Amino acid sequence: MAGRNQFLEEESEKEPYIITCSACSGDMYYKGSGRYCCEKCGKEYLTDFGKIKRYLEENGPTNAIIISNETGISRRTIGNFLKEGRIEIKPGTESILYCASCGVAIRSGKYCASCEKQLAKNHGKGVYAGGNLDRLQKGEMRFNKNKAKE
Repeated sequence: MAGRNQFLEEESEKEPYIITCSACSGDMYYKGSGRYCCEKCGKEYLTDFGKIKRYLEENGPTNAIIISNETGISRRTIGNFLKEGRIEIKPGTESILYCASCGVAIRSGKYCASCEKQLAKNHGKGVYAGGNLDRLQKGEMRFNKNKAKE
Protein backbone atom coordinates (compact mmCIF):
# COMPACT_ATOMS: atom_id res chain seq x y z
CA MET A 1 0.00 0.00 0.00
CA ALA A 2 2.76 2.47 0.90
CA GLY A 3 4.48 1.81 -2.42
CA ARG A 4 1.26 2.46 -4.30
CA ASN A 5 0.70 5.79 -2.53
CA GLN A 6 4.33 6.78 -3.05
CA PHE A 7 3.92 6.21 -6.79
CA LEU A 8 0.69 8.18 -6.78
CA GLU A 9 2.39 11.04 -4.91
CA GLU A 10 4.61 11.55 -7.93
CA GLU A 11 2.07 10.78 -10.63
CA SER A 12 -1.19 12.14 -9.21
CA GLU A 13 -0.49 15.69 -10.33
CA LYS A 14 -0.54 14.53 -13.95
CA GLU A 15 -3.62 12.34 -13.90
CA PRO A 16 -6.11 11.60 -11.10
CA TYR A 17 -6.34 8.03 -9.85
CA ILE A 18 -8.60 6.16 -7.48
CA ILE A 19 -6.58 4.97 -4.50
CA THR A 20 -7.42 2.77 -1.54
CA CYS A 21 -8.03 4.39 1.86
CA SER A 22 -5.54 3.21 4.49
CA ALA A 23 -8.14 3.67 7.26
CA CYS A 24 -11.13 1.74 5.90
CA SER A 25 -10.02 0.22 2.55
CA GLY A 26 -12.65 2.31 0.75
CA ASP A 27 -12.01 4.11 -2.51
CA MET A 28 -10.47 7.59 -2.38
CA TYR A 29 -11.43 9.85 -5.26
CA TYR A 30 -9.53 12.82 -6.62
CA LYS A 31 -11.26 16.07 -5.68
CA GLY A 32 -8.85 18.45 -7.42
CA SER A 33 -5.87 20.58 -6.36
CA GLY A 34 -3.92 17.61 -5.03
CA ARG A 35 -6.64 16.30 -2.72
CA TYR A 36 -8.19 12.82 -2.47
CA CYS A 37 -11.15 11.98 -0.20
CA CYS A 38 -12.50 8.62 0.92
CA GLU A 39 -16.17 8.36 0.10
CA LYS A 40 -16.65 5.76 2.84
CA CYS A 41 -14.99 7.31 5.92
CA GLY A 42 -14.11 10.84 4.76
CA LYS A 43 -10.33 10.52 5.28
CA GLU A 44 -8.32 12.97 3.22
CA TYR A 45 -5.03 12.36 1.42
CA LEU A 46 -2.96 15.24 0.03
CA THR A 47 -0.34 15.01 -2.70
CA ASP A 48 2.74 17.25 -2.51
CA PHE A 49 0.89 19.98 -4.37
CA GLY A 50 -2.11 19.61 -2.08
CA LYS A 51 0.10 19.99 1.01
CA ILE A 52 1.73 23.14 -0.38
CA LYS A 53 -1.60 24.61 -1.42
CA ARG A 54 -3.14 23.99 2.00
CA TYR A 55 -0.07 25.42 3.79
CA LEU A 56 -0.17 28.61 1.70
CA GLU A 57 -3.94 28.99 2.17
CA GLU A 58 -3.63 28.60 5.96
CA ASN A 59 -0.40 30.57 6.49
CA GLY A 60 -0.22 33.04 3.63
CA PRO A 61 2.71 33.68 1.30
CA THR A 62 6.13 32.61 2.56
CA ASN A 63 9.46 31.43 1.17
CA ALA A 64 10.39 27.96 -0.08
CA ILE A 65 12.60 27.08 2.89
CA ILE A 66 9.78 27.61 5.37
CA ILE A 67 7.28 25.81 3.12
CA SER A 68 9.71 22.90 2.80
CA ASN A 69 10.42 22.72 6.53
CA GLU A 70 6.74 22.91 7.50
CA THR A 71 5.36 20.49 4.89
CA GLY A 72 8.26 18.09 4.35
CA ILE A 73 8.16 18.80 0.60
CA SER A 74 11.59 19.24 -0.98
CA ARG A 75 12.67 22.65 -2.29
CA ARG A 76 13.29 20.98 -5.64
CA THR A 77 9.64 19.92 -5.82
CA ILE A 78 8.56 23.44 -4.84
CA GLY A 79 10.83 24.79 -7.58
CA ASN A 80 9.24 22.43 -10.09
CA PHE A 81 5.77 23.73 -9.15
CA LEU A 82 7.08 27.27 -9.69
CA LYS A 83 8.45 26.33 -13.12
CA GLU A 84 5.15 24.66 -14.00
CA GLY A 85 3.29 27.82 -12.98
CA ARG A 86 1.23 26.03 -10.30
CA ILE A 87 2.51 28.36 -7.58
CA GLU A 88 3.94 31.83 -8.06
CA ILE A 89 6.10 34.39 -6.35
CA LYS A 90 4.07 37.07 -4.61
CA PRO A 91 4.22 40.47 -6.34
CA GLY A 92 6.52 42.91 -4.56
CA THR A 93 8.90 40.30 -3.14
CA GLU A 94 12.38 39.55 -4.40
CA SER A 95 12.19 37.47 -7.56
CA ILE A 96 14.03 34.17 -7.73
CA LEU A 97 12.94 33.10 -11.19
CA TYR A 98 14.22 34.44 -14.45
CA CYS A 99 13.00 33.97 -17.98
CA ALA A 100 14.91 31.08 -19.56
CA SER A 101 15.19 33.07 -22.78
CA CYS A 102 15.89 36.73 -21.94
CA GLY A 103 16.68 36.65 -18.21
CA VAL A 104 14.00 39.10 -17.03
CA ALA A 105 12.55 38.43 -13.54
CA ILE A 106 9.29 36.42 -13.60
CA ARG A 107 6.87 35.19 -10.90
CA SER A 108 6.27 31.67 -12.23
CA GLY A 109 6.80 29.47 -15.26
CA LYS A 110 9.84 29.33 -17.50
CA TYR A 111 9.37 32.34 -19.77
CA CYS A 112 8.19 35.94 -19.49
CA ALA A 113 5.03 36.96 -21.34
CA SER A 114 7.03 38.54 -24.16
CA CYS A 115 9.13 35.43 -24.78
CA GLU A 116 6.09 33.15 -24.48
CA LYS A 117 4.43 35.23 -27.17
CA GLN A 118 7.55 34.98 -29.34
CA LEU A 119 7.76 31.22 -28.75
CA ALA A 120 4.14 30.79 -29.76
CA LYS A 121 4.78 32.88 -32.86
CA ASN A 122 7.88 30.85 -33.79
CA HIS A 123 6.29 27.54 -32.71
CA GLY A 124 9.29 26.67 -30.57
CA LYS A 125 12.02 27.15 -33.20
CA GLY A 126 14.61 27.54 -30.42
CA VAL A 127 15.28 29.55 -27.30
CA TYR A 128 18.26 30.08 -25.04
CA ALA A 129 17.50 28.36 -21.70
CA GLY A 130 19.83 29.97 -19.17
CA GLY A 131 17.44 30.42 -16.21
CA ASN A 132 18.35 29.31 -12.70
CA LEU A 133 16.46 28.37 -9.52
CA ASP A 134 19.37 28.25 -7.07
CA ARG A 135 17.96 31.04 -4.93
CA LEU A 136 14.70 29.43 -3.79
CA GLN A 137 15.20 30.67 -0.24
CA LYS A 138 14.38 34.23 -1.36
CA GLY A 139 10.96 35.57 -2.25
CA GLU A 140 7.57 34.63 -0.90
CA MET A 141 5.32 32.21 -2.77
CA ARG A 142 1.60 31.85 -3.00
CA PHE A 143 -0.88 29.48 -4.62
CA ASN A 144 -1.43 30.42 -8.27
CA LYS A 145 -5.20 30.81 -8.52
CA ASN A 146 -5.02 30.89 -12.33
CA LYS A 147 -3.87 27.24 -12.25
CA ALA A 148 -6.37 26.17 -9.56
CA LYS A 149 -8.63 24.37 -11.99
CA GLU A 150 -6.04 21.67 -12.73
